[in-house]
Amino acid sequence: MAVVLLVGFIGALYGLIAKPLLGRYWDNREQIAVMEKRLSDYLRTAESGTALKQRLSLSMRELGRADYFLHSEKRALASAELQELIRDIIAASDGRLISSQANDAPGADGPEKVSIDARMQGDINALQNVLYRLANNRPIVFVDELLITSLRGRVVGRVNRGAPQSENMLDIRVKISAYLRTGSSGV
Repeated sequence: MAVVLLVGFIGALYGLIAKPLLGRYWDNREQIAVMEKRLSDYLRTAESGTALKQRLSLSMRELGRADYFLHSEKRALASAELQELIRDIIAASDGRLISSQANDAPGADGPEKVSIDARMQGDINALQNVLYRLANNRPIVFVDELLITSLRGRVVGRVNRGAPQSENMLDIRVKISAYLRTGSSGV
């Protein structure tokens, strides 16, 4: 009976104290191995920091030459380029450009960003096509503001006075911006 009690006491002692401590020991040992591996990776990355910085600067230069930006480096030329781009997109989308004008006030983003205000008319399909082409365009353009109103029951200017009015015509006002190439003069 004493042997059974002794074995039971040792089993309880092992189950309550030794087994949790051994489990924690093995878990901590695995975590230490993982952290040592991570530390060695970080040290290797830190040692190759200058090479990584050189590759990053090269990538940034290549990005500056990419077709993500407007081709012009002057604000006035870039604004004209953006107006021409929007005119072509609206014409290709079966919309009608009413007006477009440069928004010359440089915002908080600085002189490297130009924006224009454009007004167009068209149906919902023309609007969808314009937005799709803007979203997939190179150079990248941003739609900052979009105002859509229905022209139902209104006369749409002198050009359309004799033509039948479409029930689904929309008047769309949009503010669009794009960035100049990096290193531009900002004039």
